[in-house]
Amino acid sequence: MPRMNSSAAAHTLDKLPPFSELDASRLLAKLENLLADHRTRIAAITGDPDNASWDTVVAPMEVMADELQCLFGPYAHLHNVADNDTRREAYESAVQLVSAHASEIAQNPALCACYKHIRGRRDFEQLGPARARVIDNALRDFRLGGVDLEPDAQARVKTLRIELAQLQTRFEQNVLDATQAYKLDIKDEERLAGLPEGVKALAAQNAKERSVPGWTLTLDFPCYQPAMSHLDDRALRRTLYHAYVTRASELGPQGGQFDNQAVMRDILERRQELARLLGFENYAELSLATKMAPSVEAVTDFLYDLAARAKPAARRELEAMTAYAAEHLDLDTVESWDLAWCAE
Repeated sequence: MPRMNSSAAAHTLDKLPPFSELDASRLLAKLENLLADHRTRIAAITGDPDNASWDTVVAPMEVMADELQCLFGPYAHLHNVADNDTRREAYESAVQLVSAHASEIAQNPALCACYKHIRGRRDFEQLGPARARVIDNALRDFRLGGVDLEPDAQARVKTLRIELAQLQTRFEQNVLDATQAYKLDIKDEERLAGLPEGVKALAAQNAKERSVPGWTLTLDFPCYQPAMSHLDDRALRRTLYHAYVTRASELGPQGGQFDNQAVMRDILERRQELARLLGFENYAELSLATKMAPSVEAVTDFLYDLAARAKPAARRELEAMTAYAAEHLDLDTVESWDLAWCAE
């Protein structure tokens, strides 16, 4: 990797998100102002499609995409790792704006015409392979955004993409809420045998914050992963494992409370409708339109072939672990909640 000079390093540091200064209550106003500015700039650069070039159209569009990412990306990150009611409300509204704006761009015929003109220029090959790929991918995205559809179909595509963004956000929030809601209080310290002291201290702090005696284990990864790898109490590992793999479902200790079943059905229905509107048989075909795999069948064949090649090795590893567990760990069988502990 080339070494960054001091001025470049300073520029990079200047662009790092100031997370401590981010105010979710101001996100929507900032986002609305930025998107309005982008619409004005897009209208300006698409006024003369016959003279469109990389410098006059593509470069400004790349700059705008970066501006949007620099504004929205840090808030999206905080929503994922340090969510609260204020951030969640702002993020949900922002996702709608960003999704709608993306559809506006993808369905902009004047902008698409500019990219088509650049693609058809005699000097197109002189752009080089990287810039040529940017142009080709943009034309693909116009097609997948519905630029060639009738107005009613375009409106439906836009609505479906907004709804999908909302549903996917809700799915993630349900998983996060289920993860954070689960608490397993332990009063007998002997049950924590094997747990690293740092994780035990974290569990003690969790209990203290809730004003309960003893220790509180959670499904947050800094607690869950070392607990599954180090806890000697097999029943405790099983309890944690069952709670973890049934998060946001109709099963488990929180069954139905953060259930994603209906959300998943709604996502699948809208994905199928979107795919059909854009000329695909199913969403898998639509998904592959932006990937290297040539077809759904090719992906399926690859996965089955990979499974056939990997399964014998996986079986040997499981047999070796089972033999080790029987000889050294007094386990007749190795269950899912034993794997990390046995491996450790």
